[in-house]
Amino acid sequence: MIEQCLSSYKNKVCNYEDLFFNTSIIINKPLERIAKDILNCKMASPAAEIFFESKAKEWLSITIDSFLNKYSNPLSIADDEALKNVTNYIDDHYATSISQDTLEKISTMSGTKLKKLFKQKYQCTITEYTQRRRMNMAELLLLNSTLKIQDIAEAVGYSSHSKFSTCFKKYKGFYPKYIKKYAKNNLSD
Repeated sequence: MIEQCLSSYKNKVCNYEDLFFNTSIIINKPLERIAKDILNCKMASPAAEIFFESKAKEWLSITIDSFLNKYSNPLSIADDEALKNVTNYIDDHYATSISQDTLEKISTMSGTKLKKLFKQKYQCTITEYTQRRRMNMAELLLLNSTLKIQDIAEAVGYSSHSKFSTCFKKYKGFYPKYIKKYAKNNLSD
């Protein structure tokens, strides 16, 4: 199935590693949902086998679609570099409030173009990218530090503990207190 679909893209993909590694960053969000579905599956065989096969096919279809879109609508080198500059800036300043105007200046693009190309390249909005970056850093801090959850929330840019907890649950599937509890239990083992 994969070979048939990608036969016209032989010059773009030499092996399947290219397909999966070149799309891994931009398909994280859709794959998170599939992973949660798989982890929460309570079915027994043979229904479970059918369910897992369909989820594997869904995962493959998202990966292939993302790969094909990347080559159907390629970004110019200048636009790609501008988007990298934007993500680098977000990665370095995720804990502060970053204005759209600042990102437009960094990218030298209009707001509409920036939003469109960012979504095309990363398969998420700028806000989602920023929140995901904050949640990844928060998870690291929850697992590897003795900071209180409120302090971690502030460190990643949230003044409200409850808003942070809600956002963390949305992106990670658990409330921060459960991650903190997990880390504490594993440190004491």
